[in-house]
Amino acid sequence: MSQKEQTTTDLETDLATPTEVLEALEEEFGDEDENEESERRGHQRFKWNVAMTLQVVEEHGDKVIQREIEITTLDISTRGFGFEYHQFLYPETRVHVRFDSLANQPVLRGAVQNCIFVGGRTHRIGVRFETSK
Repeated sequence: MSQKEQTTTDLETDLATPTEVLEALEEEFGDEDENEESERRGHQRFKWNVAMTLQVVEEHGDKVIQREIEITTLDISTRGFGFEYHQFLYPETRVHVRFDSLANQPVLRGAVQNCIFVGGRTHRIGVRFETSK
């Protein structure tokens, strides 16, 4: 998994909807047998490894720090996605997500839902999409 950090430009140019992105990903990756609908979550999660660029927007008082990281998802749904990263990200940290593997590279807004320490330097991070366009 490539995870490169760099200074960033604003990714929030032409926002898509989660449903539009999932439909495009389904065309790209197909419908896999290992995808499952969770009764707890109430929606289908796809175990696709999708390359994306995540613009992390961290606010520290009056200071706003933006950085880009390249990640690969562990799973994705119309409500959000999960990935592993080598640093802790605070819940409610705002993110802009660019789907690099899709031709038009759609962008969605979201926020970190949870960040769970897995071991070593690894954290499992869940991001929920914002539903308004």
